[in-house]
Amino acid sequence: MPTQSLTAALLVLGNTEGLPWSTPPWEAITHVHGLPWSTVEGASDDSPAPYVSGWTTRLASKVKAFAEKVWTLKKPDAQDSFVSTRKADNHSSGREAWSKFVRDNQGKWGINRIIDDVLFNAGRAPQQVMRDLDVQKLPSMEDAQIQDCLKPLAERLLGLASYVGTTSLLKQEVARFKVWGWTRLLHGRAFWTRSLDTPPHSHGSAPHIWMVAPHSHGSAPI
Repeated sequence: MPTQSLTAALLVLGNTEGLPWSTPPWEAITHVHGLPWSTVEGASDDSPAPYVSGWTTRLASKVKAFAEKVWTLKKPDAQDSFVSTRKADNHSSGREAWSKFVRDNQGKWGINRIIDDVLFNAGRAPQQVMRDLDVQKLPSMEDAQIQDCLKPLAERLLGLASYVGTTSLLKQEVARFKVWGWTRLLHGRAFWTRSLDTPPHSHGSAPHIWMVAPHSHGSAPI
């Protein structure tokens, strides 16, 4: 399954019935209570945007135009490339504002910690998987059987809006977004912060059961 940076995945997901921004679990996590690029009809360009502190109506409109351009791109790699390009174009302002918004807030949102908790509770934390499979290198999602965690993670982050109607099938965009949690590990080296059997939050200020350091060819995608 294609994987994306968090910056691109959050944007792409926003074209799926307003996900994740329209769901109570996500609102509780991020304290953003609507589509970040929303504006108030008739508001002046310099008036504050309703949901993102520091954004004006003008800037929120530019982010929306940027998002709409991304949504016209069908392939994840094309979406990622457009979101991350440093070439100046008509969407530079919207791109820079969106990237900064995600970069400045992802630590506060604690998405990584939630992913860590779900993986640990399912016995799929990196240390657990490597120990149980008796391997020295973090395996692929398929070999680690991470698919078992996708639905619990989807419900933790997005609630029942993760599913197609009343079925037990995850929306494709939701499943792709969840894959990001494992991909961030595959782009780095795992440095253990505690013993294999220690719960993620049992030591107060050290919330993660693992950390990711950049490998020799760059950093994990954000």
